[in-house]
This record gives sequence, structure tokens and C-alpha cells, in this order.
Amino acid sequence: MTLAVHAAARRPVFYTTLGVPDTFDGRFELLVLHGHLMIRRLRQDGDVGAETAQNLFDALIGHFDEALREIGVGDMSVGKRMKTMASGVYGRLAAYDAGLDSEGPDGLEDVVRRNVYGTAPDADASRVQAVAAYMRAAERHLATRPHDAVLAGVALYPEPLAPADGEAGMAAREADV
Repeated sequence: MTLAVHAAARRPVFYTTLGVPDTFDGRFELLVLHGHLMIRRLRQDGDVGAETAQNLFDALIGHFDEALREIGVGDMSVGKRMKTMASGVYGRLAAYDAGLDSEGPDGLEDVVRRNVYGTAPDADASRVQAVAAYMRAAERHLATRPHDAVLAGVALYPEPLAPADGEAGMAAREADV
């Protein structure tokens, strides 16, 4: 399951077609986005899902710690940076929940623009809309997956589509994944 989150976040289409910056920050944002979608799905499975969601969260935080060390952040600075990153993850989880729970598209699109495209303020609106549509489609798709399939990490996320395909195209592709 953790590998599925990482694989989904590293899909080239996010960085090429959808223009997410292929930087430490951009990769961080997509890992948090996909981790959030998985954690949100796991919450549907009661206590066992909550425990699995916590394990996934811990694994993601551990990955961020490792990534900081790999890019050369010194031991003395890692703790402070991790505290900031963990706070950012918690904030994003809450913001993505609020965006996905909102009735209209604007709430989620605002969250996507602010976070996923935070270091690319001139991001095209159609790309922001495509990522928001992807999140809604991924949430619907994950909701159909039984707990065992989620744990196995099999076919958990739909393929993102180009901005022109939008919500309708994304919904049509969900059945294919």
C-alpha cells in the first residue's frame, strides 16, 4: 500500500502534462495528496482502518525524514525541519478533507492551487482543475476497493488525465482502472 502511494505520486503525467513542479516540494505535495486519499479511504474501515492509516502516516513521515537526510540536511536541522513538515502534512490533510467534503469544485481547487502548485503560482487553471478532478475520481475509486485490496496495493488510483479531459473524462476512465 505504501508503495502504491509512492508510485502514484511519481507518475510522470503529474510533472509533465499537469505541470506539478518536479522538485522536492512538488514531490512532497504529491506524496501528501496520495497519502491523504489513502488515509481517508482507510478511515472507512473502523478501528483496523484507523490503525492502518496511522501506520501509513508514520511511514510517510519516516520517508520525509529519510529524504531530508539524503539531500544533505544535517542531523542538527532534521528535527526542526521534520516538525515543520509534519505540521504541514497535518494542515494539508485537514484542507484536503475540507476541499473534498465541499459541494462545489472551488474549495478543492483552491486547496490544490495553494498546496500542489504553491511553488508555481502561475499554474494554469485547467491543470489545477484536472488535479482536483483526479482527486475526486481517486476518492470514488478507492471507496470501491475492499480493505484487502487496499492493503495489497492493487489498482488503487485511476490514471490522471490531461487538463482538457476534465471531470467527465476522469469519471469515464475510473471503470478502466
